Amino acid sequence: MSRSDLLLLFLLPLLLLLPGGAAAQPSVSVSLEEKRVRVGEAVQLHVVVSWSAGEKSYRISPPDLELPEQIRRIGMSSSTQGEGDLRSAHFVITLRPEEKGTWTIPAIDIPYHVSGDTEAYHLRGEPVSLEVTGWFTRRAAAGIGGALLLIAATIAWLLYRQRREGAMPAPTTAGTPTLSDLEARLAELNRHRLAGEAGRFYETMRDLVAALPERARCDFADLDFAPLIEGIKYGGLPRSSQEIEEDYRRLERTLKRLREEERHGVG
Repeated sequence: MSRSDLLLLFLLPLLLLLPGGAAAQPSVSVSLEEKRVRVGEAVQLHVVVSWSAGEKSYRISPPDLELPEQIRRIGMSSSTQGEGDLRSAHFVITLRPEEKGTWTIPAIDIPYHVSGDTEAYHLRGEPVSLEVTGWFTRRAAAGIGGALLLIAATIAWLLYRQRREGAMPAPTTAGTPTLSDLEARLAELNRHRLAGEAGRFYETMRDLVAALPERARCDFADLDFAPLIEGIKYGGLPRSSQEIEEDYRRLERTLKRLREEERHGVG
């Protein structure tokens, strides 16, 4: 008998002792969803056992955890998957740290059984460490960043509204708009009225009223332009053609009165 035959006879009993052969033995991976969390913040521990399908089947039992006293286990879910010749069992264990520090979860023991064999076998998952902070984590930073973006967007919108509502008509000459400037804008206002552009009409009228002398602005104290324009744009507060006509004539009369006062040296 050759030396290779003797070696084969020696190894054969050892191979038969392995569950399903060494190549078919399941493998295990252990990972934390987050490695840095706050005190009291839940974190998930993922344990995945994978193996190749063959003549033998495996029954994987839930992992046996020995947790540090500073970490509490609050739940677990499991699922199995199969794709082609690959099989896996996925355990998701929810943990909650109750004290600040860096804590190590020791090597995890996963019992399993092989079909046709009464003996229980065991897999060992690698230890993992969890850093527990007082309050600030990457997730908290994401939440704070989102809140800051929302605040910045709100401020930008308010500034935009303020500019729109307090806008002055562009003067044709430097400085404060003259009465001639306002009369020119009145022609623009009339074009919007005739075209049935209620939103543009009241935006232009708002700018014209804002440019009037203070003594004339009181003629339009009953008009709250901001909600009026919003209502027209979004259909919540429509404006009839008769109302638009009346507002146009009112502004027209105001400008005529101002022109008369200017001729007589009033103002």
